[in-house]
Amino acid sequence: MLADFNGDGKLDLASWQGGSSTVLSVTLDVAGSAPTTINTPVCSSIGAGPFAVGDVNNDKKPDVVMSCTGYIAVLIGKGDGTFQAPVYYANQGGTYTTPALVDLKGDGYLDVAIVTALGNTTSLTVYLNEGSAAPGTYGAPENYSLGPVSGAIYGPVSGDFNGDGKQDLLVLTDTNLIVSYGNGDDTLQAAQTQALPTSTNFQTAAVGDFNHDGATDVAYTALSECCSPGVPGNVQILLGSSNGVFAKGTTLSIEPSPLVPSVAATQLTNDGNLDLITSGNGITTVFRGDGKGGFTQGASYGASGVPIVGDLNGDGKPDLLLEALGTPTGAGFYLLYGNGGHIPRSANRTNEHQWKYGLRGFKRGRNRRCRIPDLCAGCQRG
Repeated sequence: MLADFNGDGKLDLASWQGGSSTVLSVTLDVAGSAPTTINTPVCSSIGAGPFAVGDVNNDKKPDVVMSCTGYIAVLIGKGDGTFQAPVYYANQGGTYTTPALVDLKGDGYLDVAIVTALGNTTSLTVYLNEGSAAPGTYGAPENYSLGPVSGAIYGPVSGDFNGDGKQDLLVLTDTNLIVSYGNGDDTLQAAQTQALPTSTNFQTAAVGDFNHDGATDVAYTALSECCSPGVPGNVQILLGSSNGVFAKGTTLSIEPSPLVPSVAATQLTNDGNLDLITSGNGITTVFRGDGKGGFTQGASYGASGVPIVGDLNGDGKPDLLLEALGTPTGAGFYLLYGNGGHIPRSANRTNEHQWKYGLRGFKRGRNRRCRIPDLCAGCQRG
């Protein structure tokens, strides 16, 4: 995840490494000429590590909340790329999904939600921020049953899915969407389950208001099976509504992939509409949002990974970092620099397509010139 962890105005990259224990790695000035990495040991349990970044104590410095097996770890940022000692909060365990940081109470402080399981019971586990009394500290967990759940779980993700001005939490399974609507007073309503129009395996998802109706919508990857070369896939759009029922939106075809493709929602131009980025099988594609819930396929690029958007070179335009796993030295990433939504007029003009690899040591790859247009959406070639 991208954030300015040391307050120098440049984006840094947070990632994690698993093993017998889990290490949080923060690479300062990740797109610069001399990035440096700071490692912080966190969870002692194998398989832990998914995390979220946010300012949980409202001191304007990014913090990290990491999900470990049986507990979460809260790391308060010092503003120099390092963290205070982790504080651990127990839960019923059973799973280690990525935490959602969301203000359920409306008090301006971020609460934490994860999915946990005990026996046959799967729950949303919520930790409430103590707020102004003790910013960035959390009370005992509260569990909200999600009902019978089987298969892969993605989430929770937060949004205002019924447009009532209160934050809600949503979880995807192989066959269902489960949403817990917030009451705005730190409690959640009973979970509501809706069958997905297209079942999936090992999904990823992105959320945002794709049609400007005030209700948060969902885009999720739908695969008939996982991890076999050539298996076709789709991104399915679900439109939130004031009645709490999601409507099936458009279906976008994406590249067949031997790995689970990723999807991200972001605004790439100044038209006010959210766009989608899909990535998998060595191809990253931009789908331009029309602001009405529809998307048109745009440019594609010859690299893939988990898409993360931010202004990496400080020019005020969104850039794309693709966190690409499986390189010879471990996790790595590609950088594609945006040009603010305008494809170069010359068909022969090329952009910098920079490959860096080996997040553990950050060996620098060479800069390569490719015939790939700058990251673009909602534009026409002049």
